Amino acid sequence: MSKVTAWCPIESAAAELRLQARHPLLRVRVVGDDGHLRFAEGAEPIPVQVLHQTGPRPTARSAGAERRGLAGTRQIGGIDRADGRWLKSALMSILNSQATREYLHQFLAKLYQRLPTRYQQSLVDLAVGDYFQVDQPQRVKREDAHAVLKRFIPEMNAETIQYHQGHMSRYLSTVERLKDLPRSTRVLELGAPPHGMTLILRHFFFDHIELGAFLDEDLPGHETPPVEPRVMRSLDGESYEFSERYFNCERDKWPYSDGEFDLVMACELFEHFALDPMHAISEANRVLRDNGRLLISVPNGVSLSKLLQISAGVQPNSFPFYRPMGVNARHNREPTPEDLRTLFAAGGFEVEKLETVNYEQPQVESMGRLCLAAALCTSLEERRECTIAVARKVGPVRERYPTSSRLYYSWDVERLKASA
Repeated sequence: MSKVTAWCPIESAAAELRLQARHPLLRVRVVGDDGHLRFAEGAEPIPVQVLHQTGPRPTARSAGAERRGLAGTRQIGGIDRADGRWLKSALMSILNSQATREYLHQFLAKLYQRLPTRYQQSLVDLAVGDYFQVDQPQRVKREDAHAVLKRFIPEMNAETIQYHQGHMSRYLSTVERLKDLPRSTRVLELGAPPHGMTLILRHFFFDHIELGAFLDEDLPGHETPPVEPRVMRSLDGESYEFSERYFNCERDKWPYSDGEFDLVMACELFEHFALDPMHAISEANRVLRDNGRLLISVPNGVSLSKLLQISAGVQPNSFPFYRPMGVNARHNREPTPEDLRTLFAAGGFEVEKLETVNYEQPQVESMGRLCLAAALCTSLEERRECTIAVARKVGPVRERYPTSSRLYYSWDVERLKASA
């Protein structure tokens, strides 16, 4: 391993010697005449190269302080305040360097690989808590849900079949949050296509379901009828009939009566909104009866995997692609748990349950890098990959354009209110 140096400001050789005496774990030497220190820990230096950090020279208040290059220092735990600043500067320089992070990443990765299998999970639990925990829904068995979809799949193309297979875990985790609702519950499912969730809801849970399909009417050639009857038929002759309406959920007035529904579901929809998510929250409030419920599921905008992607220089948005189908075809903003809390509170809802879940086991290329990313988080409580929230309507909309959670820009609020 080549010996690389880390630098921090130093005022004089006297201060350097005193710092070395009080912190014997550090071998400190002045390099040349430029007034900087080289720090090396133990016989094998930390392999980092840190850029020179500069700071203002303290003003001497006494002859002794002037000779030492210190200003008004006092002892705190055996360390002069000025010495503490220099030591902190050096250590922060080391910890903030790319080389140090790579070194720690490699060290943790090698440590993980060399540990016996029975200890690997302990290391992961210590570093990232229950981040890897996968949601285990119990209400509907996977094989039963697959059987229902297979009965209707012949009407679907290969791309739709692949979509349903890939999203089955999400379907089951979402309906797990719908406990204690009777079959007579009147449901509005927004963003219903391609109707995998629709079939599971209809077969296992509810008899009365209205479908809302997100329509971007700005696209040329879009002349979809506002109301379209949809009939789904199975191989054995069973059929489900729905009324499906096409509208823009974040701009249009929803084509339903006030208080018409007991439950509104918006699964994997809010991340597609580009302009006004509070419009959708406000309309959900209007069409729900008192104490009706709103369920929202979204990719978690602050999941641990997104922090990993940022650290690797990769776009963290899980579906950022520019698409010819319009701006709503991509993920414009993946809401954070705090975003959802703000939207619910502003929209007259009380959160009953909000949790982040993993539908599948997260795929992590480097355990070492994951541990470092986890160390940067103030909490791992809401860092899993997706968020599911259920809120109850408790009153009218309280704030049409909330500026907290950086949802709406304060300078735009007055203009938005005037144009509403």
